[in-house]
Amino acid sequence: MSKLYVNEVHSKTGSTKALEINSSGNLIVPQKIAFMAKLTTNFNPSTSSRTKIPFATNNSAARVFNYGDGFKDGNNWFEAPIDGLYFFMASAYVASHSDSNYHILRFTLNNNATAVGEGYSIAVPHAAAYQSQHIHCYVNMTAGDTLDCRTQSSGDSSYNIEFSNSHFSGHFIG
Repeated sequence: MSKLYVNEVHSKTGSTKALEINSSGNLIVPQKIAFMAKLTTNFNPSTSSRTKIPFATNNSAARVFNYGDGFKDGNNWFEAPIDGLYFFMASAYVASHSDSNYHILRFTLNNNATAVGEGYSIAVPHAAAYQSQHIHCYVNMTAGDTLDCRTQSSGDSSYNIEFSNSHFSGHFIG
């Protein structure tokens, strides 16, 4: 069996470090694709229809990041920089919701063209109570495809998504 000893692997041009193995044997991938987007204020969609939640990474929220620049703050969505499998998750802390209306949290592809069935949650919270909704899924994406997080209700337009415990995040698997 042959062995190959390297500390770093660079791009074809040699100018960008692609991989590194540190002295502890850990693999470091400097060009990773991952993000954590959050709200900085409570969000009231003011409608019961499917509405994009304005998550962002260019705000003052704690622990936000955007490795690989895949999350587009101007559109509040993730845009796949390369083809591959991605994992996404979101959490919405719903407040002041009517007990006679359901609430949906979902992922949609390509600016609401397709709802991702695996990234979907529906619930009927108690009136004026708080409830967290969580969704997650794997999505095969082609470079340029977008994915966002949306909220919807069956008729309640007065509910809020609390900023402090709500987020949208994801990363490239391979």
